[in-house]
Amino acid sequence: MNLNWQKIKWLGLGLLTLITIFVWVAIWQLAPSPKMSVAFLDVGQGDAILIDTPHHRQVLLDTGPGSAVLPSLGQAMPFFDHSLDLILLSHGDSDHSGGLSDVLSHYSLDYFLAGNWAIGNKKVIGKNDFLSAEAGTRIELEPNIFLDVIEGGTTNKKDNVDSLVARLSYGSTTFLLTGDSVSKEETDEINKLGDYLQADVLKVSHHGSRTSTSGNFLVRVRPPYAVISVGADNRYGHPTAETLERLKKIGAEILRTDEQGTIVFESDGQKIIKK
Repeated sequence: MNLNWQKIKWLGLGLLTLITIFVWVAIWQLAPSPKMSVAFLDVGQGDAILIDTPHHRQVLLDTGPGSAVLPSLGQAMPFFDHSLDLILLSHGDSDHSGGLSDVLSHYSLDYFLAGNWAIGNKKVIGKNDFLSAEAGTRIELEPNIFLDVIEGGTTNKKDNVDSLVARLSYGSTTFLLTGDSVSKEETDEINKLGDYLQADVLKVSHHGSRTSTSGNFLVRVRPPYAVISVGADNRYGHPTAETLERLKKIGAEILRTDEQGTIVFESDGQKIIKK
């Protein structure tokens, strides 16, 4: 009898210890940090990018092609966190929006943002609060952190031709998130924005396709880091040798999700480090 009570006592102490550890882990993970993280999730042949600000405003830019986004998202977010502040879809192709229903089945959402193609598309947006985005849209995630849509979203086309391009800035650090934009959009951006396109991290458009990431565009962006979100041995041959060569020519460090898995950067507003 005494032995049983002894076991119960130690089990109780062990359970209390575990609860205490979980609480402190939760407090530590939710505490404000001076750093913003940007995770390019490994979702196979598709795009999904998680932005987590210092005060933990969480934005998911694209959702990948399907349920493959869930394990990557679960690893990038605290285990107890099942909410997102914003989902932004660059365009409607399935490799960028196909995982939306899977994400919404596991995470609550405050706002949904996409180009004009999504207006009235209940299959895509469901009951979520929808905001239309196009070039000129600015989202202040928190003081000194801005997500600016700089191209796309102005037509009813849901494919690459009108893909949203976003510029994420925190202090003096910048990420250029290109969706599947094509060379025509890149030329428009060069003409309108010039050196404003310069970025510390470039998300290479369209998984490294030959139809994007032109030499003239790269001269303007001049990224120290270039991230290619791509599936291993994909049937499209992405990334192409031509695109890789152009990236090497400007001296960018090339990072690929098919080779390195999820790729994470942190910014304190002054410098960017790769984790």
